Amino acid sequence: EAMAKAADIVQEERPRWQRLVVIVSALSGVTNLLLEGAHRAVGGDLTDAANSEWRLRRMHGDLADALLASPNRRDGVKWEIDRLIADFVNLCKAVNVVGEASPRALDAVASLGERMSVRLMAAVLQEQGVAAEWVEATRLIVTDKHFQDAHPDLPATRIQAETVLGALFERGVTPVVTGFVGAAPDGTVTTLG
Repeated sequence: EAMAKAADIVQEERPRWQRLVVIVSALSGVTNLLLEGAHRAVGGDLTDAANSEWRLRRMHGDLADALLASPNRRDGVKWEIDRLIADFVNLCKAVNVVGEASPRALDAVASLGERMSVRLMAAVLQEQGVAAEWVEATRLIVTDKHFQDAHPDLPATRIQAETVLGALFERGVTPVVTGFVGAAPDGTVTTLG
């Protein structure tokens, strides 16, 4: 219901703004689910990651089924989200083998919720006839390497945002951007402080 309402708001506001950007968070409870799975994997328990995998697939899949009438769009979004869920499982396996989760690894895990949600929201907007594309903020926000508490480099971020978003605006596209994340200069995912 909230995602459908958000899409309605975007559709209503889009004519009023030449440069509308939609920022999307993870679905409620998803970031905690991801981080709990990683922390339990460190402790040797991969069953939580498997349970989380199922829950993530169900949560996002149910939304796709409810909000996306186009089978191609729905299947495409589910496929992309499944890839991100597979990344989560692989990250859990990696921290399980190492026996610890570095702040860098936790940022990679925590970012997955926004990365799933942004794909779904962009598809919902497309379903309503809005020219929308998802954009991971890792392409926009340049940060330092303080994982789990990164701070943006504002001049570098301004250049990236103007370049990436400007190209979308020129094409009449509404960018749907992940919140909460950025990237260090080397492209490593960070979460913002």
